[in-house]
Amino acid sequence: GTRRATAWHHRATPPRMAPPPTMVVADDDVPRVVKVAPHEFADTGRGHRVLERVARGDVLLEVPIEIGFTAAAAMADAEVGAVASACARHDDLVALLICVEVERGEGAERAGHCASLPESFDTAFYWSPEELEELKGTVCLRDTMSLIEETAQDFENIRGKLEKMGRGTWLEDHGVTYERYAWARSNLWSRQCDLLMPDGKRTRAMVPTFDIFNHSPDAPLGKTHKLNAERGLVTVYASKDYEPGEQAFISYGSGEAANSKLLTWYGFCVENNPYEELDLTLTVSVNKLRKTVLEAALMASAVAYLTDIDDRWQESGDYAEPYLPMLYQSLYTPKMEDLEADGSSAEFIVKHTVPEREPLPPTLRIMARVQQLSDSELADPEIRQAVMESANDKSGETIVSMANELAALASLKLIFQDVMDGFVIGSAEDDEAELAKPFDQVPYRKRLALLVRSGERRIATKAYAMSSMEFDKTVRDVTKTAITRTEGLCENKKCLTCASSGCRWLHELRKQKPNIEAVLPAVSKCARAIEDALPLAAHLQTINLAYIWLMGRLDDDAVTPRAALNLPTWPLDSDQCDASAYADLDEMAKLAIDGSAGEEHAHNGKEGEMLLPGVYTAKVKTWGAWILAQWAVCGIFDITDLNAIGSEAASLKRRHACSIPTRTALDALGELGPLVEIGSGGGLWARRLSERGYDVVAYNTPQFDEDYHDGGAAHIASMKLTEVSWFDNMRTGGPESAKEHTDRALVLMWPDISGDGEYGLTALENYEGNTLVTVGEWRDHTFGEYAPGATASGMSFSAECQDLVASRFELERVVPVANWPMFDSVAMIWRARK
Repeated sequence: GTRRATAWHHRATPPRMAPPPTMVVADDDVPRVVKVAPHEFADTGRGHRVLERVARGDVLLEVPIEIGFTAAAAMADAEVGAVASACARHDDLVALLICVEVERGEGAERAGHCASLPESFDTAFYWSPEELEELKGTVCLRDTMSLIEETAQDFENIRGKLEKMGRGTWLEDHGVTYERYAWARSNLWSRQCDLLMPDGKRTRAMVPTFDIFNHSPDAPLGKTHKLNAERGLVTVYASKDYEPGEQAFISYGSGEAANSKLLTWYGFCVENNPYEELDLTLTVSVNKLRKTVLEAALMASAVAYLTDIDDRWQESGDYAEPYLPMLYQSLYTPKMEDLEADGSSAEFIVKHTVPEREPLPPTLRIMARVQQLSDSELADPEIRQAVMESANDKSGETIVSMANELAALASLKLIFQDVMDGFVIGSAEDDEAELAKPFDQVPYRKRLALLVRSGERRIATKAYAMSSMEFDKTVRDVTKTAITRTEGLCENKKCLTCASSGCRWLHELRKQKPNIEAVLPAVSKCARAIEDALPLAAHLQTINLAYIWLMGRLDDDAVTPRAALNLPTWPLDSDQCDASAYADLDEMAKLAIDGSAGEEHAHNGKEGEMLLPGVYTAKVKTWGAWILAQWAVCGIFDITDLNAIGSEAASLKRRHACSIPTRTALDALGELGPLVEIGSGGGLWARRLSERGYDVVAYNTPQFDEDYHDGGAAHIASMKLTEVSWFDNMRTGGPESAKEHTDRALVLMWPDISGDGEYGLTALENYEGNTLVTVGEWRDHTFGEYAPGATASGMSFSAECQDLVASRFELERVVPVANWPMFDSVAMIWRARK
């Protein structure tokens, strides 16, 4: 299980006789118990072997603290004490004493202790660039790189201060090179300990013999060693019953026991470590009020949580002290005087500890909640009281408000997503397989990296899963509350306004509009927080539910289930949906291959214009987040916003395409062989097919033809079929062009606007080939007559066209595509009947 280093190298020292059992040594009349002796163990390297049978709690060792390396000893040394002012840190000063004692040789006061110190370490501080690459994405790597930089800078600072003191040659005169200084610091990192004084303060010491004890996660916390200040002794107690010859272990404490810290400071890791933690550093901008609230809330939250743990431990009667993680540490707190001026702000930096056993600790939750409150909200005494009530809840489950909780959980989900994305070396499965190999088949340092990497990744994954689960539940609760609302529904069966619009919510929506406008800053803040935390399918689901609720069709089993696209946030009963098309678009956006990063060649649209699917993904996320945020803050939405969404979606649909191409859909079409698209509009699909290397011929009818459309142009109030051509090789031609391409699969996309006309029917009558692709709504792929103007057979193909297709072709495959709000189109691949 535990290792301090792969090998230990010692300077030559006179041979020592093994001490007899239970030595009591008199040293200046101070008794010292010695029931252990140094020994080389096969699995851990050097440690302490028990000399006789001992019981748990028996004293194993007593060592005077004064013989150790301490700051007091450094100050008392004539040569080191004289230059103490050149040292900014405790470890700088003690490291200089170690270096000087080594240089003094066998005549040094602490020569024996120096001779026992290891010459090499497995801490990441000494790893090669190739070895460090295995730690990419870990806190351990970040801390190690900071430590390397800090150590080099500290050494140069000491040199600079010595020069200013007129002692410019002091380091050289005493044999203090950077390498020896770094070696001394490494010994302090791995071998000194913090000891609690009677006044509650801590002192550091590297004590001979005591510093050989190895760590075990099984050793009881807080019970293995302490400082007997009255006698000046460091005392070690047996952590369990030991037999002679067994290795005695101590606990390095819960704050130092995570593998990331064990590797950083000591050079070893523990498999199946029960004290795994992930450090997470967050920076927020604070003004005077936010700083005050945040500090008070963090402290209250930590006290409530840790007090509860301690109370339960006291009741349990356990021998070992409870695991009390260092929940947070303020790395930088601006001074109040720096925030006095109006409008002034500064960074507030906090390091959170995320224990594996508590992946969303209360202090992290409370910071996220405070961060998501606006300045105007924080100025409200009732909200500040709600913050403190939340902080004082030991479970962390008391919230400030639904909107605040939605935004806070969204921020935590995205934070842990970023942490997981930072692990670019290996995968969880690959790392687990490597760690399962025999010890000698994996290089030691790589195994250490694997333990650290897998532990941190595992915690981030758990925290992401937990924040996602709670975020999804909050979305469900917010959505369900909104769409099951009955307050304000018009009950007047003779209301002309409701009858003419088909909506019984218009009166309430108009009444609530001023209330919504009054809290738009809060809505905007919430929308920004949640936009990237939800998958694309969830955003479209929100928009569709808003429409269905507005039209009073929630109870329509032919309509509502079609809106289910993301089951984790679906607020009603449903156990199935197909969101694959939207997942594909999410992945394309993540890879920046959806057109959002710019097109590879110029097109006929506006300069720099984003095309599908990038513009679709961006818009739907913005629309969905805005509606959900209004539900969270107000419980209802502004009808003008939903109207604006509908108008903008219709405009984008006309300009780009009626269905949104995904990689899966494009490949499904392209794999059919050569294609001919009739009525291709702006040619966006043809363009994307061509970009993926597929052979496609596209025809466009620039103007509506009443011979085919039977007034279909009236549905969009325009005689112009397309606004722009996206495909460079577009041909001009109508349905009759299909007869020229019997060797190609025929592609028809939304040929009959609003489900009217004969364009699709005529194209089909002119086609004598064997393969047909229809892209659009169909009888069993539509929201139906959910609103005035919607048809039961869909908005893409006339009923007559669908009948002809069914008579001449057999359906082979249905391929999902992405849709604009309240459309349910699919790509359907048909083969001619024999």
